[in-house]
Amino acid sequence: MEKQLLKISDLNMASALLCEGLDIIGIDDRDSRRFFFFFDRTPNSEEIVKKYWNGLLRVDPKMMGSYRREILTRINQGGNL
Repeated sequence: MEKQLLKISDLNMASALLCEGLDIIGIDDRDSRRFFFFFDRTPNSEEIVKKYWNGLLRVDPKMMGSYRREILTRINQGGNL
């Protein structure tokens, strides 16, 4: 059975998912306008995404900012996550 992935292009959502303990599985940088971040698709990850879009997800803003900066630094350095 093939593993199902969430494909996220929203940097803030990716940062929030990291705050919730999920790991970035991979990054697709083939589109010159945006990056896509991949996470394991599980009932838990889908619930977190739903809470994010409904404004119900509460994360530490300092932690989220830190993850956001980390993602941007790695993207700008051309490194993998």
